[in-house]
Amino acid sequence: MTYLRMFCISSVTILLMDTVWLGFLAKSLYKKHLGHFFHITPTGMQLNYMAAGVVYVCLILGIILFVLPKAQSSVISAFFWGAIFGLLTYAIYDFTNLAIIKKWPLYISLIDVAWGAFLCGTTSAMTMWLK
Repeated sequence: MTYLRMFCISSVTILLMDTVWLGFLAKSLYKKHLGHFFHITPTGMQLNYMAAGVVYVCLILGIILFVLPKAQSSVISAFFWGAIFGLLTYAIYDFTNLAIIKKWPLYISLIDVAWGAFLCGTTSAMTMWLK
């Protein structure tokens, strides 16, 4: 599987899943508990696309460079190692926030870390499966 193909599969998977999660399923949860951190305009939330792009590229490269080689062509192994990667990556972000941001909700961190594990596990498995 070429790196470009892996990057494309991972990109589509992670962006579709995160759009559904952030745009629909968890939108009200995050808005209720973290809305005071958001940059809100009259038309809605203002997203920093450059920063978001860097995050997604880093996650995708982490999956391609660290997870998929360890999975050794197994979709189940790709899901497992991808979930571990996502859990660790999201835990670093969320528990750093918990450590330094006043009143950061623990349950948001736990939900977000679980989402990160599922997101990266599924993205890794889909990339391995569609190679």
